[in-house]
Amino acid sequence: MSKPTFGQVVASFKKLTALVPVSNDMLRFADPAIDAYVRDDLVQVLARREDVAFIRGDGTADSPKGFRTFVPAVNVIPSADAFSLTTVTSELGSAVVRLTQANVPMLKPIRVMHPRTLDYLWWVQNANGFYVFRDELEKENLRQYPYFTTTQIPTNLSNGTHADCSEIHLVDILQAMILDSMALQLAVSQEAYFIDDSGAQVSTFQNDLSLIRAITEHDFQMRHDEAIAVLSNVRWQLS
Repeated sequence: MSKPTFGQVVASFKKLTALVPVSNDMLRFADPAIDAYVRDDLVQVLARREDVAFIRGDGTADSPKGFRTFVPAVNVIPSADAFSLTTVTSELGSAVVRLTQANVPMLKPIRVMHPRTLDYLWWVQNANGFYVFRDELEKENLRQYPYFTTTQIPTNLSNGTHADCSEIHLVDILQAMILDSMALQLAVSQEAYFIDDSGAQVSTFQNDLSLIRAITEHDFQMRHDEAIAVLSNVRWQLS
């Protein structure tokens, strides 16, 4: 007989905000759809910041923990320094083995990588000149599982004398939880001050601006840390 056991997942909600000043002239004279344009731009900025947190957040300060922090040490697989098609294929398989040996259900596994890594996989050929991964990549799969790319995974991580390393994350995404304590809220002020890129304080009222703020609050947790495997020190790239 198998009995489920239960632990506690404690959410520590982190607040995520974005501010954008907008010229009131633009709001007065532009197409009314400009409001939706600004809103959508804010949402995209928030989404990119969430990518950073959920993938590589270290849990300090105001950032949630991400995949890279949750992953058990045994599930971190260093990529070969002198990579080849043989090592690439072996390492992609090793990530899967780590999860299956930990009895991860593999209900919805995905791979996440930098576009540079995808470019290499797209163009790499075997000795006979055949593109090894091209057919399945066109179907948005890599070695059986869907893949996603994001520039929020760095390509300048260091390993020894190399400073051009990246990572590939394999995650059973149904084991990941985004915990929201509030829905996205938007607010507008024409009296507030904000700090510009140069560090100067700017008055929205004095400069005929509207300051739009987006705010949300959430945390990120894993049901089982073993549902993550990370290929580290990945230098796969086109020469």
